[in-house]
Amino acid sequence: MSALQHRGQSVAAVWELCRLVHPPGGRRIVVFVLALAVAGIGALPRATASPVAAFGAVSVTAGASAVVESDSIRIPVTGAPATLPVLEIRGEVQRLILPTANLDGSLTDLDGRRFRLDADLLFRFDSADLTPAADAAIGELIGKLRAAGATRVRVDGYTDSVGEAAYNLTLSRQRAAAVADRLRAALETGARLTVRGHGEEDPVASNDDARGQALNRRVTVTVER
Repeated sequence: MSALQHRGQSVAAVWELCRLVHPPGGRRIVVFVLALAVAGIGALPRATASPVAAFGAVSVTAGASAVVESDSIRIPVTGAPATLPVLEIRGEVQRLILPTANLDGSLTDLDGRRFRLDADLLFRFDSADLTPAADAAIGELIGKLRAAGATRVRVDGYTDSVGEAAYNLTLSRQRAAAVADRLRAALETGARLTVRGHGEEDPVASNDDARGQALNRRVTVTVER
């Protein structure tokens, strides 16, 4: 048996498996093409080659071996063969970054340049006074900002929707300012910090329950440059 015939039979076997597992439609076809690549029957394309260049195209008829034809894959279906164009598969590998929190959850590193501080752990109730627990969290944050080479930093404060909106706006700005004062004293001379209070705007969770309200009470720190 020639290598070409062997490859054709392998393609037919992969199609039969996809036909048994997946219902008719576009999903079956996509799975089939990907399965060929994974099985090594048709390698995923490089920058200078496509699947057609790698293994041509295959015509499959019921009970017969596959043969190379032109630029399409003919797949056995009930009644008559179906023709599937051979598509070039291209993809880009992107870095996956997941948020990480410290042990007590007071500081969450979102992506190395954006950070979230839990207001309930950093501040006393209904106050902008920092708690003793804030020292460790802000100290850890300062290390991360230095590692990022931060020269311009934005500090934003947020509250939940409980209480008067005007009061919440003032409290959120005071809390952001308290964090910014600590950062300003520790960062390199010349670092610029911008402070903003947003009150109950831009919630990250529902304010209808205690858990959501706690998530919305926060201070975020963003490295702008």
